[in-house]
Amino acid sequence: MLSLSALAQSLGCDPDALNPEKLIIKADFQLRKKGVESKIILGDFEADLDQTMIRAMTKAHGWMKEVRKDVSAAAIGRRHGWTDAPVRQRLKLAFLSPKITRAILQGNNP
Repeated sequence: MLSLSALAQSLGCDPDALNPEKLIIKADFQLRKKGVESKIILGDFEADLDQTMIRAMTKAHGWMKEVRKDVSAAAIGRRHGWTDAPVRQRLKLAFLSPKITRAILQGNNP
């Protein structure tokens, strides 16, 4: 609820001239957390796709195809100017359950 006296003072009018019922705002909202960031999404909202995660999952699946063809994680890493450690770490995304993968692609991931 908005402060009646503060609003009246900002508008330069008498607080009795304002209807207190009109100072209450009601809206559907969703609280989304991503790392340390929190967002409040008001009203109708669309899924917020995590493009970084989707790109990482896509790369992981492509790399997994290469690994199955005997290409080493070190070779994949060299191609990107990395060591094999970040490649091995990201390859784990290729093993996410279909339910989690679907949630990420629909923007419903936690």
